[in-house]
Amino acid sequence: MEDIIDIPKIGMIGVIHVDVEVIRSVHKGIPIALDPEFESGQRFRHITHNVARISRSLLSH
Repeated sequence: MEDIIDIPKIGMIGVIHVDVEVIRSVHKGIPIALDPEFESGQRFRHITHNVARISRSLLSH
């Protein structure tokens, strides 16, 4: 995990744990991030929020 964080030099923006529901959503063609029932979906939304926040910060400088 630390090597993954160090390579891009951006820090940790979130973690998606192994989840069979992610695989199921891919097979169905439905993004798991759209389903509020699944923790993995919540984690994807959290990561998206972090990426947007970092992008806004970089663009404002």
